[in-house]
Amino acid sequence: MPILDAKQVVNAVISAERTSLALAAANTVKFSLGKYTYKKLERHNYPYGLGKENAFGPRGQGLKGDVRGFGQGEGVPYGDSAIINRQSGLFAASWQVTEPRLVGDELVCSIENTAPYADDLALGIDGLTIPRPLLDAVAEKVEAVRENNLIHELSQ
Repeated sequence: MPILDAKQVVNAVISAERTSLALAAANTVKFSLGKYTYKKLERHNYPYGLGKENAFGPRGQGLKGDVRGFGQGEGVPYGDSAIINRQSGLFAASWQVTEPRLVGDELVCSIENTAPYADDLALGIDGLTIPRPLLDAVAEKVEAVRENNLIHELSQ
């Protein structure tokens, strides 16, 4: 591995983080594009909405088990609460990425969803919906390759 000066190390770290951030951004969109649109969910009487009843009970409680092909788990299509159905597509289209930059002696970057209901999806609504740990799932995928990105950049 070559000997690098401080500026080269900083540039390598920023480049590695940029690569990791691109992977994270791609995965946030991937996790936001579950295969069911809002229209398809409605056709199958998926229990969204307040104050309505359907074959599964009061709406908003979620599906239980494997119902009409929507997956397994307690009200979770695919059995993975990190996957968000595409519905209207607004959530998937609302990811904002801030590129890595130095702020003082820290490297800062971010991924944020600006859809008006993003926080409700992430945290859940008490008594109505479960938390959706999409960003935790993305972070887990990125951490698996992040160190390799840094090693690769430092060895250039």
